[in-house]
Amino acid sequence: MCRRGILLGLIAACGDAYVVLPDASETPDAAPFVPGPNLVTLRVGFNMPFYVRYRDGNGPWTIPEQPSRGQYALHITDTYEAIAVCGDPAALVDSQQIRRTYADGATAFILCYGSGLGPSSPTAVTMRGHMEQPGSIFFDGQASSATGPWSFNLQVEPGAHDLIAIGTTNMVIRRDQVVSDAAALPAIDLAQEGTPVSIRRFSVNSRADEIIDSQLDLSTANEHAIIAGTGASLIVPPSSLVRPEDSMRAWVDAAADSSYRATSSAFTGTQSSFSFLPILDQVAYSYGSRRISANWVTLPLSTSVSLEIYGRTTQAIWASQRWIAANGTQHLSFDSIPPDYDPHWLVELGGPYLRAFTVWDESDPDPRNYRLTSLESLVNITGAVAPGSLARRRRLEGRLIEAASRDSARPTPGVQ
Repeated sequence: MCRRGILLGLIAACGDAYVVLPDASETPDAAPFVPGPNLVTLRVGFNMPFYVRYRDGNGPWTIPEQPSRGQYALHITDTYEAIAVCGDPAALVDSQQIRRTYADGATAFILCYGSGLGPSSPTAVTMRGHMEQPGSIFFDGQASSATGPWSFNLQVEPGAHDLIAIGTTNMVIRRDQVVSDAAALPAIDLAQEGTPVSIRRFSVNSRADEIIDSQLDLSTANEHAIIAGTGASLIVPPSSLVRPEDSMRAWVDAAADSSYRATSSAFTGTQSSFSFLPILDQVAYSYGSRRISANWVTLPLSTSVSLEIYGRTTQAIWASQRWIAANGTQHLSFDSIPPDYDPHWLVELGGPYLRAFTVWDESDPDPRNYRLTSLESLVNITGAVAPGSLARRRRLEGRLIEAASRDSARPTPGVQ
């Protein structure tokens, strides 16, 4: 029997099911493609896709120009759609689709996860290390242990890096460590070298049935560390170790049986409270034309919505509120795919899958500040429920990377 807390591999193992085939109406468009007057640069990251298509408005789907690795040129008028697929085309794939307008910005992002993190870098070297206390090490990678003393090996790209070590009470930052060849790092003893961290408690507008979790993301010039909190408490680096050019971001989430809410905020060290979007309660699903559709009446303040389905394969569709307004719709559905899209890449709706409808508010000009509220449900699976299972997996494996991408490249609202 399958459990809800499982990840995609176990979901896929819950049984066989049929493959949903495309609608008969999805035939190649007869009209030729005519490039629109406006250029949008689509950046596809995490894993490189093997399939990318887009269309201008309701025009024909076409293959975009690719000026550089991971970047695609979309020639559009106003509203447009783009889709990227990565993974193994003969097995497990991740299919990510966006629907936006030119007013959403001249740069768009798709993160394609596929079935893993991709191959190791051929230029990385092995850096060995030893730490006396339990904790975590961040050095162009991450290693952790619940007991100490312990040893670690990390694959590190040659160049300058910052080593960040965090224990239960102390923290160390060794800046500007230059890596050229495989080597052993000097031993880490947090009791001798470390500086005490502080605990910052906060309040949130959560319900009694929600489980609160938190973390603090620290970005230095050469490293990114994720400092896990404890419930409604953040572990904060000592001020003596933080430089003015460093950046910190607080992530707080609340998970219940079928809902998940989260807030991301630039952290200044003074926040004592965080605010969630309301829990969604007016979203329903329908299955007309062999397509799953999320339907709503009203939504909280938002800039975009998404519908994600995880089974043997993964499908996700993201639509900006500008695109929704331009099309006058109150539903989001996998009702538009290119004619050469392989039907085996679709999620098997007759088998076990996990779905989530999410509302995003990214209206703050600071890309570190955004909120989300999500409804999750398992379909064709029975068993124990792990609150927020999909959203937690998504946060751990992808959203931090997406946030980092936006920190450096996301445009502010409007055309840039």
